[in-house]
Amino acid sequence: MNKILKIGITGGIGSGKTTVCHLFEKKGIPVYYADAKAKELVEKNQDLKNAIIQNFGNESYFDDGKYNIKFISNLVFKNNSKLQVLSNIIHPYVIKDAQQWHEAQQNVPFTIKESALLFENKLEYTVDKIITVIAPLEIRIQRLLLRDNLTNSQIVERIEKQLPDDIKTKFADFVVVNDNTQNLESQIQNIYKILVHKSVTKSK
Repeated sequence: MNKILKIGITGGIGSGKTTVCHLFEKKGIPVYYADAKAKELVEKNQDLKNAIIQNFGNESYFDDGKYNIKFISNLVFKNNSKLQVLSNIIHPYVIKDAQQWHEAQQNVPFTIKESALLFENKLEYTVDKIITVIAPLEIRIQRLLLRDNLTNSQIVERIEKQLPDDIKTKFADFVVVNDNTQNLESQIQNIYKILVHKSVTKSK
C-alpha cells in the first residue's frame, strides 16, 4: 500500500498556486495539476466525452474531437446548476486519474495535487493535508490582468465565484502568503520540512 502523503494545494485565482508548486518541484516533489489534467481528460477519455455530450449536446465538441470550451463556458458560467452537473461528470475521472498517478510515485516523501476548487468541489477527502495560497485582492487582479485576456470586471466576477480566503485558510493545514513581500521560498522550505517529518512518521 502506498504510504506517501497526498498534499493538496489550493487558492483563489491569481494567488500564485502554480508558482508555489514549481518551488516544490524544485525540491523533487511531483505535482499533479488537476485543472490542466481535467482539460486533457475531456478530450482523451471517450467515456467522459460521451457523458458530456449526453448532458450538453453535440456542440460540446468540434468535428475534430476538440473540446468546445467556449460553448461549455457560455452554458455553465452563469448557471450554477449546469456548472455543478459538469463538475459532477468530470471530477470522478480526475480523482481516479490522480489516485493512479499518486500510486505510481516512488521514493518521494509526499506528492502534491494542485486544485483551484478543492474546497468548492468538496474534494478535501482526496488529500491528507491542504496548503492554501493567498494574496491580496489587488495583487491577484494585477497578476490576472497581465496573464489573461480578461477585463477587470470579468476577473472580479470570477474571483467572487470562489470561496473567500478566510474560509480557505480556516480549513487549511498550512497557509502560504504570496504578496510579494514575504519570502516565498522560506515558507515553502518550512512546510517541506514539516511534511517530510510527517511522511517519515507515517511510514513507521
